[in-house]
Amino acid sequence: MSFGGDSLEESFRPFVASGPTAAERVDAACRQAIVGKLACRDIAAWLRGAAINEPEFRLLWLLSGSGNGAAECSLDQADLAERLVVSPAQVSGAVERLRHLGLLERVQHERDRRRQLWRVTNTAGELLGQIVSQVACSYERREEAA
Repeated sequence: MSFGGDSLEESFRPFVASGPTAAERVDAACRQAIVGKLACRDIAAWLRGAAINEPEFRLLWLLSGSGNGAAECSLDQADLAERLVVSPAQVSGAVERLRHLGLLERVQHERDRRRQLWRVTNTAGELLGQIVSQVACSYERREEAA
């Protein structure tokens, strides 16, 4: 099969001799899965008593720009699903719930009126700030106890 002259086999070789072995790739993926599960547990613990869950928090965090120091952004549900590595159906449910809680608002796309973009509200920003403060306090207490 050819795509623009190069065969798929020629252009994509994930296990070339100079790269990591298959076992090393599996080992790395397993370690990443463990780290991811531990991170989800941490986030869930930070959110105890909050009105949102871990996937909703990650969605708000992404839109707030807090994770990378960027400014707030507006994204559509397809972009959110891709960046959060979840299904569009999961994003749809989270968006509706967060909108109902007053944490997300719809924004009109500049050029395409059919696209619905979402951004965090001031209330969401305050909630995220409270969560970050709680995390900071819990780590300060841990350091003092150590």
